[in-house]
Amino acid sequence: MASNGTHLLSNQLYCAFTLPPISNTSWNNTSLGTNVSVNQLGVTAWIYCTSVLCVVGATLNLFVLILITKYSVLRTGVGHLIAHLLLCQMIMCAAIIPVSVHRITTVPKDLNLIYCRECKEKHPFQVIFTAIINWNEGILSLNRLLGGIAPIYYHNLNSRRMQYGSLLLPWSLVLLFAVPPAFDVWGVYLMSGIGACTLVPRHVVSVTLFVLNGYVSIVLTFVAAVGIIARFQFTAHHKKRTVEATNNAAALAPAVGPRVTPPFVASNWFSERQKRVSKMLVATSVSSICCQLPHYAFLLAGLAPKYSLTMGYLTALAYVHFTATPVRLPDV
Repeated sequence: MASNGTHLLSNQLYCAFTLPPISNTSWNNTSLGTNVSVNQLGVTAWIYCTSVLCVVGATLNLFVLILITKYSVLRTGVGHLIAHLLLCQMIMCAAIIPVSVHRITTVPKDLNLIYCRECKEKHPFQVIFTAIINWNEGILSLNRLLGGIAPIYYHNLNSRRMQYGSLLLPWSLVLLFAVPPAFDVWGVYLMSGIGACTLVPRHVVSVTLFVLNGYVSIVLTFVAAVGIIARFQFTAHHKKRTVEATNNAAALAPAVGPRVTPPFVASNWFSERQKRVSKMLVATSVSSICCQLPHYAFLLAGLAPKYSLTMGYLTALAYVHFTATPVRLPDV
């Protein structure tokens, strides 16, 4: 009797609601009525890998965030956007992801895919901060693109008011996407057999918001990176032709007075910085696509509730991205 009572209380703790019938859509192509077979060894490996990424990611993001807070020179330009990005990633690595790991290590192992109070109460935070981080990176990339193609107006476009305004729209879209499903509106939060939570859209509004928050920010990062690299290539080619023309003119001119050195050496440092920024943008774009796109593609296909362990490893790729971001920021 005591064992049955404990089992009942455990189910009531994690599963406050039973799963109502879901309409016949592409989101319902999973076996919701059967237990999910999970490789326990794979779950254990995921827990250890994720824990290590959380510790490293939280430490790196906190360290760089402290540097930006301490030195005002680091807050010039896009410093406030970078600080916002680091803060969100630190919260993810230090609080939100560990809560998810703890849930998986303590959840009863005999659960079906059901509504879960634990998911409805806590998983929205993970959805919100993951999407906001992607939007923040997209805004940073767009900011650098505008600086390359419109340097005259960049000071006005890069004002603090514009930076805060550029974050307001993504926050609105993300909250509109993540909060209603917590009240069973437009979507549901499901728990898999291992305790992993997933947001499953059930309405066209939720699907549209999912695409906006999941893909637009990644595409924005990629397009901005390509645009800036193309701009750098054009600028480098133009400067090379200018230097060649200057050298030819200097060679043909009569030697009167001391010879003036062409401005090639003076532009060397700027060209090297352009190359570093270009490489950083390529790295950011590739990292976002490789680490974020599989995660969102798996969700969009409706496979996350059924293949929860695979989804866990795809989500861990995003944690790798969060950990690597502070390492690349000095090149911005």
